Amino acid sequence: MMTAYALASSDFESGPLEAVLGQWEKRIRPLIDFTQDYAAGITAGRLDPKNEIFFSAPELRSLLNTDVPGWFKKSA
Repeated sequence: MMTAYALASSDFESGPLEAVLGQWEKRIRPLIDFTQDYAAGITAGRLDPKNEIFFSAPELRSLLNTDVPGWFKKSA
């Protein structure tokens, strides 16, 4: 879901597709890496395809309502 939001916030008219996707990947990679590491830590390596364990942490529930496209536009 985060990937879809991040792609939707990308400005595909700003340059060649390869360059735009490269910039998108560069911006979202830290978030992906953090999310994967955190999820692996709290699930003790168990698979959690529905993110039930990940979003059971109260401090992460706000991510469900985060305006990801707006966040990326502000950070760009």
